[in-house]
Amino acid sequence: MKINKVMAVMSSALLLSVTCTKEKQGIALYEGYYSYKTSGSVEVEKTLIESSEKSEDTLALLAENGQMNILKNGDDKLIITMNAIGGDVVVFDAEVIDNNLIISEFSRLVKIEDGSRTVSFNCKVSGSGKKYDNVIILDLNYSGSASTTLYNYTIKSSAVKCVAKVNEQ
Repeated sequence: MKINKVMAVMSSALLLSVTCTKEKQGIALYEGYYSYKTSGSVEVEKTLIESSEKSEDTLALLAENGQMNILKNGDDKLIITMNAIGGDVVVFDAEVIDNNLIISEFSRLVKIEDGSRTVSFNCKVSGSGKKYDNVIILDLNYSGSASTTLYNYTIKSSAVKCVAKVNEQ
């Protein structure tokens, strides 16, 4: 009989703790310090400078990893910093709509491989993301152009992902 009472009390306590747990929502869902990695590819149109001959190609971004900080910026906005290991620092704005992270368009220099050459593109970046447990997955959209001594490049489409995992304290 005592065991049944103890089990009933423990079950009630467990049920109460589960129903009282509040899931993070909105900005609080994303605020924090993360480690990130970005990779993907872009479809480009290449124009040979000497002959104006055009071709299309799929080129890979140089993978980037580092520290990402997502910080509250006012009541309903976020500021995101990405500090790449051995690379650049990027700062941009975002907001949360229906628990989805929406990235405001920003400009940055992106390095993309074309065979044995690394080409620096002036890009506009935008995108969105969603949080799953302790990981954020961002779908990023890149547009922009670049020039080398051989080619002019224009990005036609992109398939870029950024995965950010919460740093354990």
